[in-house]
Amino acid sequence: MPMRSLIILSLLSLGWPGCATPVVDDSPADVTDTQPLVDVTDIPAPADVTDIPAPADVVCPEHTTGEDCADCLSGWGGPGCAAMTFTTLSAGDFHVCGLRTTGAVACWGDDVYGKTAPPEGGFVAVAVGFDHSCGIVEGGDVVCWGQNDLGQCDAPEGAFVDLAPNTHSTCGLRADGTIACWGWAHSGEDTPPSGTFTTLVAGATHSCGLRTDGTVDCWGWGLYGQTDPPEEVFTALALGLGHSCGLRPDGTAACWGHHDGYDYGQELPPEDTFTALGAGDFHTCGVRDDGSVVCWGHDHQGKLTPPDGTFTAVGGGNDYTCGLQTDGTARCWGWDEDGVTSPP
Repeated sequence: MPMRSLIILSLLSLGWPGCATPVVDDSPADVTDTQPLVDVTDIPAPADVTDIPAPADVVCPEHTTGEDCADCLSGWGGPGCAAMTFTTLSAGDFHVCGLRTTGAVACWGDDVYGKTAPPEGGFVAVAVGFDHSCGIVEGGDVVCWGQNDLGQCDAPEGAFVDLAPNTHSTCGLRADGTIACWGWAHSGEDTPPSGTFTTLVAGATHSCGLRTDGTVDCWGWGLYGQTDPPEEVFTALALGLGHSCGLRPDGTAACWGHHDGYDYGQELPPEDTFTALGAGDFHTCGVRDDGSVVCWGHDHQGKLTPPDGTFTAVGGGNDYTCGLQTDGTARCWGWDEDGVTSPP
């Protein structure tokens, strides 16, 4: 055996430090020292999930939204998001504007051409046409918004006290009682009679005015007799598409015109007494002496079915009706196209 191998073997047998042979204890562990397993019977069973109360549904007060119900829904801005209150309402075919008790104007419904986006500021009157709206600001100037392709929003200078927009033109009652019209007309809508008036009302393509003596003059499209009023005295007027109605001093209503092919009895008022009248294209409504509303004419989409309650004014559009309730809030019924029957 070589000398180097003998030296290594001798060192190993002598237990050279760092070369000790490890000792392994192969004896089995004392199982008596082992911790016992937890008794699974001592572990509480998980709670029945049906016993855990579900979080309560958050129900916000009417017209409010948000995680803490602190936000008002769009269009609602009264105290605590209460409904807006109005002094007057004006209904077009597919949109409505109202003069708020604050003097501001609020509009709702179809917003094509921005006709439901009135400018800020204080107003004293508001009236709507087909695709445009106009208001009288403090001082008497007229401001219009919406479609202006034919000059229907280009009001002349001067002080006005009443407005009557129709499809493509607008007429205004000046402070001196005379009438001025602007925009486009194909049937004489922009050619009012001379003289002095106290009130103006517009239909789709015709207008009527109350003279200072209570008689009525109408102009514009009159194919169905809607511009031929009876020779009587009236206190208020309401105009539709092809018919016109007036309120007599005794509270009864009289109507003239209709519409060939679309005669639904809109010109046939019931034998009742009223405090106010309103008309849509093919229907008419009246506020009775007790504040309730009754409607007649084309019964489509529920526009002839007013809700319970008491009203001071009423007006109609194409397939809807809106009324001003005695508390100043607006209430609408019929076809809710573009939210026209959902007032703020």
